[in-house]
Amino acid sequence: MKLNKNRMQTNALRLALGTVAIGFLSIAASAYADGSYTVTSTDPGAQSAPFSAETFTLAGFDTSLGTLTGVSVSLNGTIIGTDTITNSTTGTVTLPSTVTTSVPYVLTLTGGSFSDSYQATTTIVSGKVGSGTTTNSGSAQLKDDGNSISTTDFSIFQSGSPVTFNLAGSSAVFSEPAVAGIAYSGESATLDSNVSVTYTYSDLVAVPEPSTWMSVAAALGSVIYIRRRSQKSARV
Repeated sequence: MKLNKNRMQTNALRLALGTVAIGFLSIAASAYADGSYTVTSTDPGAQSAPFSAETFTLAGFDTSLGTLTGVSVSLNGTIIGTDTITNSTTGTVTLPSTVTTSVPYVLTLTGGSFSDSYQATTTIVSGKVGSGTTTNSGSAQLKDDGNSISTTDFSIFQSGSPVTFNLAGSSAVFSEPAVAGIAYSGESATLDSNVSVTYTYSDLVAVPEPSTWMSVAAALGSVIYIRRRSQKSARV
């Protein structure tokens, strides 16, 4: 009987010690939990080609959250191209290729090394054009996600000042197939965009859940109780 009792106490002690170990591991993990959040610039409004430099202002990283581990940049928006086409023939003309507008632009981080080039293209007219004059428009979504910022630029995001990006475009390039009886005029393009920045960080000051502390305390109490009973049994 005494042997079985000792075995039961040993197993209970092992279980309690395992619970304590798991609890401390959970506490250690919570102390270094990762987090992330995203900030987006205020939309400065649409710009018409030829595009001048556009500035986007965003909040820097909140250093009270922990240690900055990553920064990624996303550019989102819409490009709209417009073209007036005059068909001077008396019938419908089939275009040999599509009428498109393309806008090249470069996004740069003010004071930093980050720079990325983009090319936005949208279809304005495809297929047949009827007799007379028509104004045609086409739009396309701009979406470019996950451009990582080098760690050499992290200081800019942790300076406590707002962060700015510049978007510099150029004149829109129109692709217009030459066809007898077809004339093009009134070409225009607008670009409406904004910038988002996602910060990832290690949270060094995270507080473990109360239930974790309670589990560890209960397990430690069990260890102390079992040890005392074992010592008492040994004396008997």
